[in-house]
Amino acid sequence: MASKAKILKSIQHFDNVGKEIDRFEERIRDAIAEPDCSAALIDVLKSKIEKYEKKLEETFSELNIDVGDEKWEKYLDMQDSLLNCSVSLEKVTHTFKKETGKENLENKNLVAKMPKLELPQFHGEMEYWITFKELFQATVIDNSDLTEIDKLQYLFASVKGNAAKLIRGFAIKKENLKNCWELICERYENKNQLANFQINKLFSIRTNKANSAKQLFEILDNCNESVRNLTVLGLEINQLSELIIINHCTSKLHEEIAHRWELTLKPDTYPTLQAFRMFIESEARALGLLSGNADAPKSKLGTNNASQLSLISGRLKEKLDIPVKSEKHKISGINGVNAETSLHSCTIEFTPHFSSLKFNLEAIVVNKVTSPLPNFQFKNRQFPHLKNLKLADPNFHISKPIDVLLGAEIYADLLEGMPIFGPAGTPTAIPTKLGYILSGKIYAPPLKESIVNSSLNDQLSEFWKLEEVPKTNAKIYPDPCEESFSKSVKRNNEGRYIVNLPFKENNTLGESKEKAVQLLYALENKFHKNKQFKDNFLNFMNEYLALGHMREISQNCDDETPNCYIPYHMVINEKSTTTKCLSLSRVVFNASSKTKNGKSLNDVLMTGPKLQTEIFNHLIKFRSHRVAFAADIEKMYRQILISDEDCKYQRIVWRATPSDSLKSFELQTITYGTSCAPFLALRTLQQLYQDEEQNFPLAAKIARENIYIDDLLSGADTEVEAKSIIIEIQNLLKSGGFILRKWSSSHPK
Repeated sequence: MASKAKILKSIQHFDNVGKEIDRFEERIRDAIAEPDCSAALIDVLKSKIEKYEKKLEETFSELNIDVGDEKWEKYLDMQDSLLNCSVSLEKVTHTFKKETGKENLENKNLVAKMPKLELPQFHGEMEYWITFKELFQATVIDNSDLTEIDKLQYLFASVKGNAAKLIRGFAIKKENLKNCWELICERYENKNQLANFQINKLFSIRTNKANSAKQLFEILDNCNESVRNLTVLGLEINQLSELIIINHCTSKLHEEIAHRWELTLKPDTYPTLQAFRMFIESEARALGLLSGNADAPKSKLGTNNASQLSLISGRLKEKLDIPVKSEKHKISGINGVNAETSLHSCTIEFTPHFSSLKFNLEAIVVNKVTSPLPNFQFKNRQFPHLKNLKLADPNFHISKPIDVLLGAEIYADLLEGMPIFGPAGTPTAIPTKLGYILSGKIYAPPLKESIVNSSLNDQLSEFWKLEEVPKTNAKIYPDPCEESFSKSVKRNNEGRYIVNLPFKENNTLGESKEKAVQLLYALENKFHKNKQFKDNFLNFMNEYLALGHMREISQNCDDETPNCYIPYHMVINEKSTTTKCLSLSRVVFNASSKTKNGKSLNDVLMTGPKLQTEIFNHLIKFRSHRVAFAADIEKMYRQILISDEDCKYQRIVWRATPSDSLKSFELQTITYGTSCAPFLALRTLQQLYQDEEQNFPLAAKIARENIYIDDLLSGADTEVEAKSIIIEIQNLLKSGGFILRKWSSSHPK
């Protein structure tokens, strides 16, 4: 097993490659958008794509086999990004070959990848209607590049709540776009209500006696928004209305600011709203500059001249909202015990509470600096030798959290003069530039304190839980995904399970086939460069088809909406021990690929609760067996069928050679790459144990407790008992269409 340091290093390499690919994708976007982009630059960028593909495969293969859903998702996103880059560059290359001069430059601008914009959302609140209408009209309704079907799907995705109920019954047909949009406009385009709302909003601002930059900007922003929306409604802002607005806003100002506004007025002219806006903005900016650190929080600091580092708590760092630098620091304490690993540092500025003297400090960010000090609160006895001293902390007797620890780097620079000692049992005053800091022992009542080792209790509890039989009744999952599964799961004549995809309520998807086709073309370009890559891929797809895990559909099925086409990639694993292909682990279908309305299949699917237990528990129990054995379930996901009505959301395009015509297929089983796949697979196994418990009671109990995802880790006390368990578990899983393979055992027989 790889060491923890090696695993962390592999993860760091993988994350760094992801950042490089993000920057590279942005570079391609910028290059395509440049009017003087040359064919030579495009060729250089193409060659770099191949290098990044190789780099990505190498770093991903270095990761531990149990990389988790997050790393899989990130890997798929990076594959998708590189394929998108390849498609974009191919389009530009085609443009270079086809046209020259001015037309060539115009076509390059057309293929430039637009930045991703979020759709405006509208939930039926009158106050947001004007903004929503303007944005949606400009970005969707008036967009000539979108089809009527696309616009209608965007509309369905944008309206929520009461607004969505107005158009809920309409089918996805292009003639319904006009009907739906007009219906929503008729409901919310009530100019009288909209105008009254904006006027009420203008005159109901709660700020009074505004004398800070924040309050002044709040008045200004509220005024600007209301006036702008009233203008959109067709109302004219004349001299009288401007005077009324100015008068109201002036009443919300502090007397001094209102007086300064009066001084700017001329007796023979009326003030304008534009002049008032400029005055308020000028005042707000001036207050912002003058206030400086007036709002800076007061914090308690500690000192330690033996500390090599200065520390700041994450709580204070967030409160100050200061930038941080990425730096790794391993922090250890007494006896060399590792306390924490910090990944960030920051520069802070602090001053004493009694002066404007400033100090700068480079501090390491930690979760917690130390416990509150002093560790108990006591009465301030007014020690005589401290009388008239300017203390760094006048409330030294009150226990408070320590947010900053000043280390050896700055400690000596703060010292001034000689310490002042008092009687025994009283604190010593040390003069510093921050004031006198107190140190030493004071006499106080005995501190009654109990120590609770909660981590030890938790570990003991976890140990006993290992032997508990978990309850498997589906009712323990109060989750909509569980409810969807329970209502739809069924078995066919062969005993295999059939499940539905667990969709969210808002599951509208945009057109997706065009992107899937473009990514297939990009994949075929890789085939030309690597014959083994192509052969392995063909073998995988042909096996997928031969096993009945996907089926070809007619081209007429594209007219049936909704549907979803999923792009796919190859995941390379040269150390694979189970695949027949030398370097191919599997083809992964990227259900996170966005459709034209900005949503992916994974966006509209429920993930479901986590069902697998921690692997640590399985390993502990596995070590307790005298005769241990292990196996895994062959192609576990692909032994579970998807219902016919949901297969249309798992479509792909495929052809064996570029000379063949494109064909559409539907994946018939749970697809690796969909967000709900882990839940559906593990929940189906639990359903199998429940359904077959009467026929295989021992196997159901052992499988329930000893299968981790698709790996069986179990054993027995004797060889005879182990063989009996193996036979019964095989029969149990076989009844649901699952086959165990890759058997291994601690016993030679």
